[in-house]
Amino acid sequence: MALSLPSLETFHADLLASYRGRFPDDDISIGSDTWKRLRTLAGGLLGICHQVSIAENDVFPDTATGTILDRHATIHGITRRAATPARKSDALRVYGTAASTVSVGDELTSNAGLTYQINENDTVPAAGYVDVDVVAVDVGSQTQIQAGETLTFTSAPAGIEDEAELQLDMDEDGEDEESDGELSKRILAKIASPGMGGNANDYRTWALEITGVATAYVYPLRRGRGSVDIAALHTGSGSVRLLDSDERDELFDYIDELRPVHLKSFRVLEVTTEEESVEVTIEARPGSDYAWDWDDSTPLVVLLWTNVNNERLLQFTTSVPDDLKKGDRIVIKDAAGAGDGIPLEIEATDDDDATLGADEVRLTTAPSHAPASPDVVYAGGELTTPIRDAIVTLFDALGPAVGTYGTGEWDDELNPAKIGVAVIAVDGVRDFTVVTPATTQTPEDPSFPNDDDIELLIPGEIIVRKQ
Repeated sequence: MALSLPSLETFHADLLASYRGRFPDDDISIGSDTWKRLRTLAGGLLGICHQVSIAENDVFPDTATGTILDRHATIHGITRRAATPARKSDALRVYGTAASTVSVGDELTSNAGLTYQINENDTVPAAGYVDVDVVAVDVGSQTQIQAGETLTFTSAPAGIEDEAELQLDMDEDGEDEESDGELSKRILAKIASPGMGGNANDYRTWALEITGVATAYVYPLRRGRGSVDIAALHTGSGSVRLLDSDERDELFDYIDELRPVHLKSFRVLEVTTEEESVEVTIEARPGSDYAWDWDDSTPLVVLLWTNVNNERLLQFTTSVPDDLKKGDRIVIKDAAGAGDGIPLEIEATDDDDATLGADEVRLTTAPSHAPASPDVVYAGGELTTPIRDAIVTLFDALGPAVGTYGTGEWDDELNPAKIGVAVIAVDGVRDFTVVTPATTQTPEDPSFPNDDDIELLIPGEIIVRKQ
């Protein structure tokens, strides 16, 4: 039973009552010398009881905090996870002359003085900009900055403008140091499921002790007797979930020190990605809250995209419908499936800007992939973004290919039925049709001798349009 601390008044009253029982003739009225001495004694004893209570909490990992909890963690072979940097794929729009390049490690700073870096090698196309992966160098929730913020290159590469703009929120990773509560849960889980000499659960537990590793997947016997392969992922969406080579090396080195010495072969697999496109048509429930912005019974078709000087002009093969207005949203379906399906807002039509033709609009922001003929353009609406988000969330819950040897329970497949469940759960959806994929899509588990990696399905072009 946990120690229950009385109030100072209760403690003092108990001492006064005990004293009166022994010395009934003494003066213990308020302000008397005996009353004051017993008051002082009550305070001292209460302080001792408080320290005993703290010690009682420190004895157990479910109530310990701070450095004492860290000692419990150390005893059980667990380390408190450090803060992590925020990251996001295709989030930072870099401007420059065509054929100019950015590289992994190119540094930028935010308005708050935080440091970020480019996380992929890429080249600026003729459009004059490219959206690249970005990761923070600093760590913690402070690095989760919002779309629209400008980052400035410490030293801009040749042909690249000094300033780049975030197109997406930096909302993946960027976790603060592990809290006492989360660390306590991991300690209790380790106590409840102690090491079993190198079983699959041991490998998962070891992997999750590495800062930044959110999920781990174990493949015993994938290369025969005495072998274990493991794959791990960050939190986040799409390719940002992948560990880089340094992180895979760190994970290997850590587990290699802990694994059974008799194990013949241990590997940390490289996770590769396969983009899968999704297209759904939606019937919205009646009501203005779920209306589509304009009538796309006859969809528009892209003729030309102009953005050399940030004009953001989109020209169609026909005139713009009368009901397509400033502030309305469009969804561009890339003919090659290379787009993302994110709705784009109309900044102006010829009704707002006399320099625009009847077949032209100006977009508020440029899309991540330059539109081209014969891309098809559909209406956006209030349901477009929440449905798209629900589908992306479905992807982000997938693990790499289970294959023949995956041990544990995780889902690796994308199938139309699960897409339908996610879509119909969005408020405002009356009916739907999953156009793509028509069948279940399964990631690849390569066979020997090309089995150093394993595949993960990530979102490609996600089109949500009117049924």
